[in-house]
Amino acid sequence: MDENVISTEQNDENQEPLETAAEVVEAVPSGEEEQSQPVDKRPGWLKRFMAFLFNEDTRLGRFNKSFLRLLVIIIALFATGVLVAYFVLYQPVKNQLVSTTETLRSTTVQLNDTVSTLEEVDAALTDMTTAYDDLVEDYAYATAQNELLRIYGMVVDAQMYIQSKNYIEAKKKLASARNVLDVALPELRKANKADAERLDTRLDLVISEFGNDVKAAESDLDVMVDWVLEFDKLLQGLIDK
Repeated sequence: MDENVISTEQNDENQEPLETAAEVVEAVPSGEEEQSQPVDKRPGWLKRFMAFLFNEDTRLGRFNKSFLRLLVIIIALFATGVLVAYFVLYQPVKNQLVSTTETLRSTTVQLNDTVSTLEEVDAALTDMTTAYDDLVEDYAYATAQNELLRIYGMVVDAQMYIQSKNYIEAKKKLASARNVLDVALPELRKANKADAERLDTRLDLVISEFGNDVKAAESDLDVMVDWVLEFDKLLQGLIDK
């Protein structure tokens, strides 16, 4: 009897682990059970929101679709207008501005060159004017010197006629010297007014003395000849300066 009790207890102990393993196996879900569980396939909130806005079954959706089409058309027209304005208006004006800027830069360079050339021409013209004035002055002095030498020759001839007692010819030479001196006197005064005046006074004195005192007239002629030679040296110095 004891042996039967012991074998019964052993059988009970062996059954407990088997029951526990069966419970564990039953507790683990199979793959088919996992696959049979429902999955949430609803769209995201953004997609649901867009579907709400553009749902053709609602007045708001139809309005939004029409408005979106109109907006796309307006944006396309605006972009087309911007492109047309850029290529038709802005780009040609930009090219023209660039061309005008280059032309202005080139014109400025040419203008600066022209100004420099004008300055050089002006300086050359000033030099030429100065040279011309000097030539005019020298010509006046040369003309006065030529007239003075004519007076010198007439006075020397008058001296020779006086020495040969030919007073008529001497008087003619003095009259001719008077006429030449009257013409040359303005230029002589420009060179040296004091010397020109004393020549004029001395010639008048000789002419007035000729009919009364020939000796005094001859002496004054000698003085006048010396003054004429001195004046000639003065004019030559002015010409050579």
